[in-house]
Amino acid sequence: MHVTGHARARLHSRLGKNMRLVGAIIGRLEAEPGRPNTVAYIVATLDTPVNTEDGSNGDTVVAVAVNGSVDTIYLRRGDQDLSAKFFRANEVVRL
Repeated sequence: MHVTGHARARLHSRLGKNMRLVGAIIGRLEAEPGRPNTVAYIVATLDTPVNTEDGSNGDTVVAVAVNGSVDTIYLRRGDQDLSAKFFRANEVVRL
């Protein structure tokens, strides 16, 4: 599926120190066939939580795709809600 420039920028701002992981996540998302609805993809669980300058923090990387295009990337903590309702998605898929 397509990964937008905004989603790529979010991924780099959140995980830019680990370029190998950034590349692997983008590759995994691009290889995934798009779906005709809104899907929250849990794409990675990090060994150590990340805290960014913009206040984003967590150990779970979630990509939200709308109609087959990844629009944004979130970091979530393991104790936070990972339900479809939170992401305003039709479903949550663990990659």
